[in-house]
Amino acid sequence: MRDGRSPLAGVVESFLLDRADLSDRTRTNYAIQLRDFAQWVERRTRRPAKVADVSPDTVNDFVRHREHHGERKPEGSRHQARNACVALKSLAKFLAVRGIWHDTGASALRHVRIPQSDVVRRHLQDDEARRVVAAAAGGPQGRRDRTLAVLLLGTGLRLKEVANLKLADLDLAEGVLLVRAEGTKGRPGRRREREVTLPPEVIRELDRYLRDVRKGRLDPEALVFTDRTGSPLTHSGIAQIFRRLKRWTGIDALSVHALRTPGPALPPCRLGRPLRPPGGRRWSDLRMVRRYATGRPREERRRAPSPLSGLLDRPTGRRSSPQVAALRTLRSA
Repeated sequence: MRDGRSPLAGVVESFLLDRADLSDRTRTNYAIQLRDFAQWVERRTRRPAKVADVSPDTVNDFVRHREHHGERKPEGSRHQARNACVALKSLAKFLAVRGIWHDTGASALRHVRIPQSDVVRRHLQDDEARRVVAAAAGGPQGRRDRTLAVLLLGTGLRLKEVANLKLADLDLAEGVLLVRAEGTKGRPGRRREREVTLPPEVIRELDRYLRDVRKGRLDPEALVFTDRTGSPLTHSGIAQIFRRLKRWTGIDALSVHALRTPGPALPPCRLGRPLRPPGGRRWSDLRMVRRYATGRPREERRRAPSPLSGLLDRPTGRRSSPQVAALRTLRSA
């Protein structure tokens, strides 16, 4: 039976296998942080790390060490310290639930505070958003990349949600898209699908992309965004596009997350819900926000201010869309 004297490495392996709800990226990060903790304990105590080393004093010492000595940044940072603390607290909770190592049935680290990160994220201002859209349009896959940027700016979708967006999820005639439960953030079983209202600018960009640019199968379950050969554009592929745009524009704050809520001069739209009225004013209370929440009728949500108003140039004309017409036929069949 495992207890405080058990080797930490074996328990960590069981912990990572048990957390099937974690994404691959999070699981990899947890493995790195817990491996570094075990190595730090071994150097400090000159013996293999044990489960009993997952104690408040030892963990607090390691977190302080992480603030000045790190893996990716040798000089350390509070962000790395935070990541290490989150991984260790998650491990301690697992140990308590399994009865391996706990404090009267509770996590041994329940009183350990997670340090605040020193990574400051900011959202893009108007001029920066225009530069991103312009740079995206000037790339080798300009129409597709511009559509990606406008979609993110106008809807507040996450990177994972855009990568998992399928043709059947689009309803341009009604001006909405569906974010499926399996394609969004959250633990399995707790995720919920939601409907996101599309601003007119996003509808036009998607219409032109589907009509003139997109290659690949016209299957309703096919992904919306593809590469030049018609193969699905992956999560890492979309991230690479915005890393390239970051170099081209010189905007250090640029990331997919930075596009989720535009700057203060625009009426921000997060998850399809506008958070500020037009004219630079602010909502007086949450009743106005709830008025435009996703649970409201579509007609009411269409009257909400567009987060892209004044940001993009309106097209001079509009042609028919064979791909969109075919999608409507498939959906009604």
